[in-house]
Amino acid sequence: MGVVFSRDWIYGDPTKLVTFLQNHDVGPDNDFRFRFKGEQWMAAASYNLLWTVRGIPCLYYGEEIEFMKAAPQDIIGNEDTLSSTGRAYFGDHLREERLPATMAHPLFRHLRHLNQIRRSISALQKGTMSHVNEWGAGVSFVREYQDSYVVVGLAIGSDQHVCVEGVRAGVYRCAVTGRELHCTGQLQFEVPANSAGIYVWNGCGRIGSGSPYLR
Repeated sequence: MGVVFSRDWIYGDPTKLVTFLQNHDVGPDNDFRFRFKGEQWMAAASYNLLWTVRGIPCLYYGEEIEFMKAAPQDIIGNEDTLSSTGRAYFGDHLREERLPATMAHPLFRHLRHLNQIRRSISALQKGTMSHVNEWGAGVSFVREYQDSYVVVGLAIGSDQHVCVEGVRAGVYRCAVTGRELHCTGQLQFEVPANSAGIYVWNGCGRIGSGSPYLR
């Protein structure tokens, strides 16, 4: 992943790239035939990345409720119908009486929380990306846009200790937990497995709530 971001120089403005986990043509791991079929926490961890790295995250309709999970992306054989594939969004998920259940889905709640955080931090929307460091079970980086400055650490599979050097000195507050850290150029923090640490320079603290995958 670090190699991918190291090539951002080839784009006029990498912050305007559209990023996604899947769409109607391309599924995870370039498997174009099926919608995402992994465990729910895997999707949530992927969204942690997409909502914090450079670019504009895009959802394939129904992802937020695991709609037609593992179904074919499109009609493949003569006997297939739209209702047996993930090609068309259907059902009563958006009817008024079903909305509470739809909005209670863990991934819906997770994405809502990520949107609340991203909307509140300019650097996550438009910022350049630097200090990228990747290791076996995590990644860290810095996003910066004007006076908005944030240090991000992501963990996958297990709890991770994150250390980012050469960052702005000052007070950082985590948008996920509200934890406050004082930094003189090196920021260190812990991130629970499959979660995110989003430390904002002079930040307001915790933003939003309600995700089982941000803690």
